[in-house]
Amino acid sequence: MPITYEIDPDRRLIVTRCIGNTGLTEVLEHFEQLINDPNCPPVLNVLLDLTEMTAVPDSGQLHVAAAATARASRHVQFDHCAIVAASEPTRGLAMVWQMFAQQSFRAAETFRTPEEARAWLASAKV
Repeated sequence: MPITYEIDPDRRLIVTRCIGNTGLTEVLEHFEQLINDPNCPPVLNVLLDLTEMTAVPDSGQLHVAAAATARASRHVQFDHCAIVAASEPTRGLAMVWQMFAQQSFRAAETFRTPEEARAWLASAKV
């Protein structure tokens, strides 16, 4: 599956990984799965890892993905979102999605490494 996720309920953290040719269909399915996951706590910080993603969605697809994030946030409150994007094309799309989805998070930032993202999340006031 192009999107995997793991929830750490004690740390209120979801680590979501987009792998390979992740498309809009997979993104929408991911949010549907998350909404229906009985192990999903009511509040989550997000570590979104795009380092293995090869697809480059267009701005329309990013806008639809942001709308799906907003719909999901009615079921689970997203707090801080740390996006990991190492390549320049992926960083660019991450920043566009971050702008579209900003209302779904208290704060969101894009980082080059998972370690930077985890450190920011650990220091975030939740």
